[in-house]
Amino acid sequence: MIIQVFCLFFVFLIGLAQSFDHPNAHLINDASCGVLKPGQRIHQGRNANLGEFPWMVYIITTKEYPDFQTRHLTCGGSILNSKYVLSASHCFVDENAIRMSSILFIGDYNTKTDPDCVNDFCAPHVVLHEPEEIINHPYYFTYMAGSDITLVRVKGEIQFNEFVAPICLEDGLLLTHDYTGEEAHVAGWGTYDFADINRTQLLYPDILQTLSVPIIDDNSCLDTMRRLAYDYQQHHVIESQVCAGGIPEYFAYMGDSGGPLMVVKQMDPEQPPRFYQIGVVSWGGLTVNVTSFESPTVYTRVRYYLPWILDNMRP
Repeated sequence: MIIQVFCLFFVFLIGLAQSFDHPNAHLINDASCGVLKPGQRIHQGRNANLGEFPWMVYIITTKEYPDFQTRHLTCGGSILNSKYVLSASHCFVDENAIRMSSILFIGDYNTKTDPDCVNDFCAPHVVLHEPEEIINHPYYFTYMAGSDITLVRVKGEIQFNEFVAPICLEDGLLLTHDYTGEEAHVAGWGTYDFADINRTQLLYPDILQTLSVPIIDDNSCLDTMRRLAYDYQQHHVIESQVCAGGIPEYFAYMGDSGGPLMVVKQMDPEQPPRFYQIGVVSWGGLTVNVTSFESPTVYTRVRYYLPWILDNMRP
């Protein structure tokens, strides 16, 4: 078993080393990706600014079931290039549904308005895209077991402008960087508060939310989860996942799934700082058994799946 684990890890390291020699490497990380706007600073738990995260995608998946019930699931995603969006598999997989369809809202900020305007300054209209192809990771079967990552190839092409742009994926030294203790950022339209004293009725924001979270090591992550909820006793944070959060009342939750965990790095002194996506919101955050609201969130570690991402992209 130890030999098998070592071999898998060795293959993973080889995959990272070769990932940016990949023939599809040119399909990500163009000159416009992840640019941090001058003067921009991120603080915990606030409305994002208009155009602050131009790679954010608002996704609604409609699921139809044999009992004629129809349910809607909201998720997030991130733009990689004009054809591909990165998200989480659990947003698109449901073995009990007989029919599923998804709509991707590109350039959204306030889900109740179109166009979005702030102080009489308006962004272009939101553009809706349907999936041309949904590529779920073949090893995904439950988000807690890993491989909770999906590529969505859109019909048509995403048109870039000041409010629509791709995010960067890790490259170079970042592929082996240990982020433990560093500040990361998450954004989404997921639950931000509760409507009742028992915290059972969820409130969703109209405006894109953002917060800062610390990246924590796997053992601390699991210790906190197991202290807070019996449900987590049998779960593990594995090498293909990264853990962040643990700040009381600040968490990624329902509706944030599939959105990016981001860090800001200036890898080239001649270039501006950029956002790099290091994770995809997967699971954790808050459960019905948690009363202190301190539970961290587990993210799919993007660099672990970088070879798979590039293998499945095409021009």
